[in-house]
Amino acid sequence: MARPAYKVGDFWLSRLNITTKEQKRFEANLHDELHNNIFLLTQEYPPTKEFQAVFKKDMFVKSNSAAFQQVTHYLFTLLDPDLTKKKIPLWPLYDSKSERDFRKQVAEMTDAIRVKYQQVAIPPIMPSQLVCPGGYNFAKYVLKLSMLVMCEHLKKDVATKESQLLSPIRPHPNPVVTNAIVRNLKLKTGAVEARVKQTWQNFQEEFVAATAGAGSLVQDLARLEGELRGLNLELKELKMCANQTRRVDGEGLDGLREEMAHLEGIRNLCSMCRESLTYLNNDRLELKFNKNESIAKSFAA
Repeated sequence: MARPAYKVGDFWLSRLNITTKEQKRFEANLHDELHNNIFLLTQEYPPTKEFQAVFKKDMFVKSNSAAFQQVTHYLFTLLDPDLTKKKIPLWPLYDSKSERDFRKQVAEMTDAIRVKYQQVAIPPIMPSQLVCPGGYNFAKYVLKLSMLVMCEHLKKDVATKESQLLSPIRPHPNPVVTNAIVRNLKLKTGAVEARVKQTWQNFQEEFVAATAGAGSLVQDLARLEGELRGLNLELKELKMCANQTRRVDGEGLDGLREEMAHLEGIRNLCSMCRESLTYLNNDRLELKFNKNESIAKSFAA
């Protein structure tokens, strides 16, 4: 049996297909993470109606100028409102010239952020890249910016001691100090994990209790719905019986009226017969015959 010919191109084509699928999956995860970060920020800092109109899950898969303008200005304002007003004095945008100026201002704002937050690897960006703001590279830029804004927000929350965990670990010239920093970080991380575990356990207990209560409510609701259906059926039957009774009563009443009229006629006839009988039973009854009147009536007839 001849062995099938091996084609080198098939191997590289299969590798290319796998790489393409992995790249698409990676880009999809990037867009999801970007959307989640900004969504969490909007829960703490409510955006404008214009922002909500363009904020979507895959808004930067393709070029989206409206979303680019709203999202970048929103993130810049949360990160440094004073610097944003200084770098972007005109907002909202109203014509093509203001949009062109805005692209330059975003590039300048990005450079200022890169200088101020050197520990964060925000990629540089050029105004020409913002003419068609979309795709993998632009989404990566906005993702880095959203991560920086979220970290700065958590650092401002002084009640959260674990916000220090977000600060990058910088090695110290003295290894002992570096080890102490790492050990301290592990202790804080362990405390966070313990609290998260306890919170999760409490949630599970409350969830079980709530589920049981919900099940009881569902059973009560089903029972009440069954009773309601039964009452509706009884009501329909009562209405049908009432309609039939009214119909039968109407027919019986007409027959009764006819019978009463017949009896009334009989009563009148009996009354006339009684009067005639009384007249005939009178002892002083006399029969008179007038011959002349009889002859006159005969000629008249």
